[in-house]
Amino acid sequence: MELYSLSFLTMLSLIIAAPALPAPAAEDNMSPLDYWKSKLPYNTTAALSDLLYGPTSDWLDNITIRYAQYSKYNPKSGHPHDIKTAATAFFFLEDDLRHAVGRTFRLKFGKSTAGAKFLPRRIADGIPFSAPHVLNLFNMDPRSDPAREINTTINDCRDPRPVKGEKIQCVTSLEGMIDFTTSQLGKHVTAVWTNGTSIGSVKEFKVSGVKSVLSGSSGGGRKILVVCHRRYFPYGVFQCHRILDTVAYEVTLEDEPAGGVNGTRVDAVATCHRDTSGWNPSYVAFQSLRNEKPGGNPICHFLRFGDIAWMPTV
Repeated sequence: MELYSLSFLTMLSLIIAAPALPAPAAEDNMSPLDYWKSKLPYNTTAALSDLLYGPTSDWLDNITIRYAQYSKYNPKSGHPHDIKTAATAFFFLEDDLRHAVGRTFRLKFGKSTAGAKFLPRRIADGIPFSAPHVLNLFNMDPRSDPAREINTTINDCRDPRPVKGEKIQCVTSLEGMIDFTTSQLGKHVTAVWTNGTSIGSVKEFKVSGVKSVLSGSSGGGRKILVVCHRRYFPYGVFQCHRILDTVAYEVTLEDEPAGGVNGTRVDAVATCHRDTSGWNPSYVAFQSLRNEKPGGNPICHFLRFGDIAWMPTV
């Protein structure tokens, strides 16, 4: 781990000092948080900015961050992890969610603190987004599991394959996420994400509350979200996509350990897709919900720790 950190600090100093970088524009002189305030004056959620920007925590150990669960349109692998995830009730129907209080889910959310944070945009933009370059900068073995996950992230970002009505973009900075979100939703936005204690294993949770998250609509009156999924990378990379006919719920989940003490609570966010007509029939959600097919009932899933759902305010 020390080797990666040393290489990273050296890289940053080289990028900052590099004469080839163009002179910064006025916006480039802003800190990421000042940029946030200038572009999102109606949303000053400090907790969200802390989630995205700041010291990086144990990104290397968070190998379980996979986007395959969300690659619903053209799944690229049938990795056993994805099937196992489906078996732990990660996917469910919106009608079931509305009446879910008292229901039990078997879930694994992962670590609440894991994942690399964003770099300032001017630094992130100076790093070539290519596997050989990134692996060399971090002195990583190209044959290692982390290197393979980094390759997957880069390939998915380069070949996102959106369906009709969807727009996808990978962002490597807080500023980039703000720009994509506001370009799709405008400046009047709010964000929700899953909060809770780190959970490294599958647990049984009982639903103690379900609340619809009020959001605005697109010009055509269709519900619209921008969801950004954290990807596995040495610095912050999110794959954001604008999706239509999608709504969000806040779901309170609690486990019940022996004796009723020291329980775990997760304030989870579930997104429900009301138009699945463009989904691949082989997508893992249909393997989990065996009676469902593309274009059928609205299908929901929980957001993992680190994922963020943006929506227009009402």
